[in-house]
Amino acid sequence: MEDSRLGIPVAFPDLIATILQLPDRVVLVVSVYVEGNSEEALTSTIRLLRSLVADIQGRGGTQTDMLIIGDFNKHDQLWGGDKISSARQGEADNLIDYMSENSLHSLLPRGTKTCTSINRASRRDDHSAIETEFDISVPDRPVNERLLLKNAPWVEIRSRVASNLQVVPLGGSVQEQMDRLITVITKAVLELTLKAKPSLYVKRWWTTDLI
Repeated sequence: MEDSRLGIPVAFPDLIATILQLPDRVVLVVSVYVEGNSEEALTSTIRLLRSLVADIQGRGGTQTDMLIIGDFNKHDQLWGGDKISSARQGEADNLIDYMSENSLHSLLPRGTKTCTSINRASRRDDHSAIETEFDISVPDRPVNERLLLKNAPWVEIRSRVASNLQVVPLGGSVQEQMDRLITVITKAVLELTLKAKPSLYVKRWWTTDLI
């Protein structure tokens, strides 16, 4: 599978962004650092993320996925677990609103420690190395041939069916005779009817589960 990576210029020293261009979608990968004890820093970062995503999606026609990796210096029980003090609740509301707005969720299990010291442990900071693997391959789906029934040569089909029925054995139950008739008709239709060319707009990732 061919892909290309393109860095995005961002006028912000604590944010790095790149695009992973895949055949059927774009993955926006962003690395973020937010200064601790600064509500304005978090607000500015989220504002910049919104602008960045809007710009990528505004290029049109391609599904955009988003992966944000960062140290936001904010605690919340949503990712930190029950050991986060109630006094810290609320400091990450802007970040949680942004996650909800974009249907984002943490890839780490709730309560995972990423920074440990003798006196304290943080569950949000990315001080410890975290290795994440993504399977971005799209399984190939067989293209089902579609018959051009509106252009089917019905005269030839009827003639072929009548000819083939001459050699079909008689007798048996009504169901057996019906099965033989359906087999003859189906065979004639498949052999004499042209097939439509696969559409260029068919999405190989589409399944009925997405309806």
